[in-house]
Amino acid sequence: MKRDLKQKAGRLLLGTAIGLVVSGAGMAPAVAEDWVSPCTLAADYATQGPTFSDYAEFYDDICATAGAAPQPRSCLTWGEAFATLGDKVWSQAELEELVAQCEAALGAGPVMTGDTACGGEGEPECKPPDDQPVSLDQGVPPVVDPVIDPVIDPVIGPDDGPVMGVDTGGCGPNMECLPPDPPEEVLEVAPVPNAGQDPAQNLTQDPALDLAFWNSIKDSDNPVLFQAYLDQFPQGTFGVIARERLKALGGQGALMVPAPTPAPTLAQSPEQIHNRAMVLMSQAFSAPLAQWDAMLQEPKALLEANLANGFAASFVALGELYENGNGVRQNPDEALKLYLEGARLGYLDGYLRGLMLMDQFGNETGYVSAFLELYAQDSGMALDSLHDVSSTASVWLQRHLQGAGYYNGALDGDFGTGSRQALRAFVSGAPKPAPVASTPQPVTDNLAVLVQTELARVGCYLGVIDGKWGPGSVQALRNYNHWHGEIADTDRPTDYALEVLRATPGQVCGLD
Repeated sequence: MKRDLKQKAGRLLLGTAIGLVVSGAGMAPAVAEDWVSPCTLAADYATQGPTFSDYAEFYDDICATAGAAPQPRSCLTWGEAFATLGDKVWSQAELEELVAQCEAALGAGPVMTGDTACGGEGEPECKPPDDQPVSLDQGVPPVVDPVIDPVIDPVIGPDDGPVMGVDTGGCGPNMECLPPDPPEEVLEVAPVPNAGQDPAQNLTQDPALDLAFWNSIKDSDNPVLFQAYLDQFPQGTFGVIARERLKALGGQGALMVPAPTPAPTLAQSPEQIHNRAMVLMSQAFSAPLAQWDAMLQEPKALLEANLANGFAASFVALGELYENGNGVRQNPDEALKLYLEGARLGYLDGYLRGLMLMDQFGNETGYVSAFLELYAQDSGMALDSLHDVSSTASVWLQRHLQGAGYYNGALDGDFGTGSRQALRAFVSGAPKPAPVASTPQPVTDNLAVLVQTELARVGCYLGVIDGKWGPGSVQALRNYNHWHGEIADTDRPTDYALEVLRATPGQVCGLD
């Protein structure tokens, strides 16, 4: 579980870094800082002993996912903070400061190895290397392949990162400080659009512009801004959320916005789909409560799509949305169905959620069945679950074992040694214990004996039936009054007490 958290943190860090690299070109230049490969950091920490093993493992995950491309140290420090490595708890302000430093470093490029200045009047200029082709599509942004999702499946090409050891002059990744071109006659050349594609459409496919636009409006209460986002980015990453926000704000244009045509995507594994949904759910639950339902629509759709893949954890995660009514109409029955399906597919936490839900709604038959399923797969987890439910659930199990002939004790909800031995014998198919011989009570007109007998039958009296009306009998009748809501006199046996006890069909005391 710990390694999974670090892997998710590493993937999120990588996606953030890629997004910053894409948008960094428009930032003001800043002082460059050290760029270092996560693979190098992993190797360095690995040599420093067990104390730094978490760091070594964390950077090793990023190295395996992103490769050896260097990144600014502040970006990597932000990743450490996200993964909560070490003992430090990072505040929101500190995290924002780390992000700001990371953005500035990405805008400035890797550390310069010389004193070359670049960009001033009469000085060398920041330009692509001589061997890097320059597009003839002047003024038209490059087309970004809509297939790639940098958060889930980051793909880094050979030219996506900085080049260490090259004096970039502070120009940033993939740029060099070169002498200015000699002045030449300016020719008016019309932009050459991509074949078969409207150049204006390229703007709507730029993920950097998409993200920048969304970040500038996401906290707004003005429906016009969300309509403008949908007009500019009809297939934008945040289209679903924008439509829901527009509806919530009463934007009339919400009903006129056509649903986007899904862009083709690379085949993703069920685990990648689930992890993407979990990241989006975490973002939703970190937002104000009023935004939850809108922001949960996308992760809900991912989880629903993942049901067809049989990914057990997605069943349980979707069940939690239905149990609590987050992003969907609250539906405990649907939640229970999803919990048990996920559990039977191998995600045993689904049993725990289902058992608590059935205990809450008094589903005795379903509870006993699910408990026995979990016990057969993980007896320790099943017994531990009794601490998270009411004592009534233990009484249900005792009653089931008693009916099967394996338990002869009291139905008191105390699932102790006797109850656990009976459970093991029942599940293993061991021979049933010999029934405990009971001493038949003689027919008598002794009122105390009759009342004690009835009190024992309804589970309120565990003493000897001897006709002696002592403190134990008094307390037993008080217990009966409490659980059954009666007002029978407890100081002595009465005909009224005997009458109401005989009219009570089954056990009373100890049941919630």
